[in-house]
Amino acid sequence: MDLPERQQTLRATVEWSVELLDGPEQSLLETMAIFVDGWTVEAAADVASLDEDRALDLTEALARHSLIFLDITELGPRPRMLETIRVYVAERLVARPDVAEIGRRHADYYRALAEQADPAAPGRQPERVGRAFAG
Repeated sequence: MDLPERQQTLRATVEWSVELLDGPEQSLLETMAIFVDGWTVEAAADVASLDEDRALDLTEALARHSLIFLDITELGPRPRMLETIRVYVAERLVARPDVAEIGRRHADYYRALAEQADPAAPGRQPERVGRAFAG
């Protein structure tokens, strides 16, 4: 690896921390790397195909390991990870055989969220869109 020694040490520390996790914790952490700016427990559950209680338990475990933190935003608290950690686990995510499925679930989650926010969205009212193009 052609990184400066300081970056190699940081990467080795992150790798060591991730390796201490059990399988479900590692899996959720890797899956959450798909979120660039934090997530909700509901989003984590949906994208990771978990029930919300399990997603919350795993999220709390990741916070206890200091791999994620709670960011207080105007929309409420959102778990997120430092970019250094996210970049490392994102590399692990792209190596997973289910990365395409995770990407699809991520896109589906946000598509559904957008449709809820805008009931006139094309996916929600195809007959309305058809009338608009009819003329």
